[in-house]
Amino acid sequence: MLKIEPNIRFTTTAHINLKGLQCSFVVECLLLHTDRLEHLRQEQAERKITTENFTKEWLVGWPAGQVQDVDGSDMPFSHEAVDKLLKVPGAPMALLKAFYDGYDEATEGNSAPLPAGS
Repeated sequence: MLKIEPNIRFTTTAHINLKGLQCSFVVECLLLHTDRLEHLRQEQAERKITTENFTKEWLVGWPAGQVQDVDGSDMPFSHEAVDKLLKVPGAPMALLKAFYDGYDEATEGNSAPLPAGS
């Protein structure tokens, strides 16, 4: 049975691996419908949308304790927190890679192997 839901989410792990900053954190992403994802990819290719704005289309949260402020306190998910996160060196690319890796895993998990002889 297939239940079509408009807001399917998945979690994935982003890894920042810079010389002065190495860390990993879990984020929650929206599984975009194929037409929306294709539209956003096209806009990215044409440089009509930034990586940051693309990220804001699908980044929908993170578990408590995954992102912390400079003083070590938990930074709950919010639009302001996302803006802060996207200013961290390496974070936009780490999030983008995590999204595509997690998106591939999420969509592969919904694919059954083809029957023999197909």
